[in-house]
Amino acid sequence: MEALNTEEIKKLTQPDIVSPAVTIYAPMHRTASAKLADKIRLKNLFHDAIHELEGRPDGAQLAKELKAKAKQLLSDREFWENQTEGLLICANPDFIKLFQLPVDTAEHVSVAQFFHLAPIFSLLADQQSFLTLVLAQHNPQLHQADMYSLKPLNIGLPTSLEAALGIDELNQGNHQGRSDSGRDGDTANFNGRGGARDPREEERLRFFRMIDEKIMEQTDRSLPLMIAGVESEINEYKALSKYPHIIEESLTGNFADVPTNRLFDQALQVFRRSAVMHEHDAILDRYARVHGSSPQLAAEDDITAAQAAADGRVDTLVVGMSRFTTDSVRDTMQPTTVLEFEGDNKDELINQTAQLVWSSGGRVVNIETEKLPLNVHMHAILRY
Repeated sequence: MEALNTEEIKKLTQPDIVSPAVTIYAPMHRTASAKLADKIRLKNLFHDAIHELEGRPDGAQLAKELKAKAKQLLSDREFWENQTEGLLICANPDFIKLFQLPVDTAEHVSVAQFFHLAPIFSLLADQQSFLTLVLAQHNPQLHQADMYSLKPLNIGLPTSLEAALGIDELNQGNHQGRSDSGRDGDTANFNGRGGARDPREEERLRFFRMIDEKIMEQTDRSLPLMIAGVESEINEYKALSKYPHIIEESLTGNFADVPTNRLFDQALQVFRRSAVMHEHDAILDRYARVHGSSPQLAAEDDITAAQAAADGRVDTLVVGMSRFTTDSVRDTMQPTTVLEFEGDNKDELINQTAQLVWSSGGRVVNIETEKLPLNVHMHAILRY
């Protein structure tokens, strides 16, 4: 089992791939509490694929191999302890391959001449890495994340404001506990609207600059940076930071003691909203502009898009095969992206078109179905 990667998916899209090709999409969970439901669900999906294979003259041997694979997976403890939000299984008489999906998915089984990979082409294009800074005056942390996990980066961030600035904490406490008076006994006003600046604020800003300088020196500055922390401190950091790609939306709250898996879940949700879905919306806007100014370069229905793909003319294919919804197997009220399938001939047409576009170097973008016109599942921006 492995993460999605372009090289392996290329192997699954070769024109001489041996059929029948079985594709199974299964929603899964990272947590142990849902493993029983996941096992039942996966067992049923294997059963559906096997039943369909047994009704085909060329499916008996693959049906037998899938029965053995299902039995092996259902008792494989390591397999169930290393799941993500979804699972993709691709099987034919030559191999059985398993891929972790970084998003939730509806249940789907396909037995056809080719693997059903239309939503996968978009996920490959969407895969990005990003940085997450847990901003705090004590033990700030920097992590690098992708669509599957979040891992700490040891770049030598200062461990605390006091240590970084050489401040004696006891003396600082005494300093902060007394009134700051002028020669005439008037108490100084550190309200930020005039008068002397609060020395504690100056120290905090110096500390944040040290963090920013270290990140600028030690990281790949092409990666987007998300900040998690107290809102007022996030605003201060953004105002002084020289980092070129700070994500506008932040994670607000105290994340100093939040487990890594919870931080990852929240960071990924924000990243998808602010980066991935924002980019998808920009592509929809681009399509609208092309359709308005050069309608001959815009395919506005399924059949036209499919024909243009067959001719190798599609630069960007927009397909509607996902929802942003709370209606999923997740035990949460937070909306999430869920891959969806039509379950009819539309699926086959979308899959064939998407594979042609991807194989010819075009991009496939999976947009939430509700953003596309009713009964239209594909639009395209054409090369010529």
